[in-house]
Amino acid sequence: NVDLSILSLSYHMINLEDIDEDDLEEAHYRLSKVVSEVLANGGLPFVVGGGNDQSFANWHALRNLLASCNDASQRIGVINIDAHLDVRSLIDGKSNSGTPFRQILDYECNDNTKITTQLTEFAAQGSQCSKSNTNYVEDKGGTILWLKDVIHDVPIKFQEVIQQWQQSSNIQNGFVSFDLDSIKASDCPGVSCPANTGLS
Repeated sequence: NVDLSILSLSYHMINLEDIDEDDLEEAHYRLSKVVSEVLANGGLPFVVGGGNDQSFANWHALRNLLASCNDASQRIGVINIDAHLDVRSLIDGKSNSGTPFRQILDYECNDNTKITTQLTEFAAQGSQCSKSNTNYVEDKGGTILWLKDVIHDVPIKFQEVIQQWQQSSNIQNGFVSFDLDSIKASDCPGVSCPANTGLS
């Protein structure tokens, strides 16, 4: 159990927009635009719904905001709480729920700014992650915290990641992606890829 009261949140929550769009790339564009506006106005975006593909749009909004600042040499910290790594290759150039973190890590290769991303895959399940995708994350400098390594101390392990961010002067901004299929099926059965093991 995590005591969220320690966060001392004093935000006023409002629903800005529901993205109702059949074309995924257009939905990502619109979502990124809304998230950018929230960030630019000092808000904390909390995006709910859809597939994990939206993580790229959320990251893209943060990255564009940082790129517009004078100091464009920052690192963005990203935590993907998920049973899967979600670094599969795009199909015919199109994104899907399995591609967002490859899009994020590959985007840097074509970017003229010095903004980089530190990716942490949290609670990934080895039975649902291919060797090639595992190698890809590690080759890109990402960290994989497997479910077996965090299952008994989830809040502590998560806090350790945040503390590592705080100890790095270059990671001043970040976001967390939380995919419900990281939770075991007996506690959360209504996901696209349920598993017998997972967070609870």
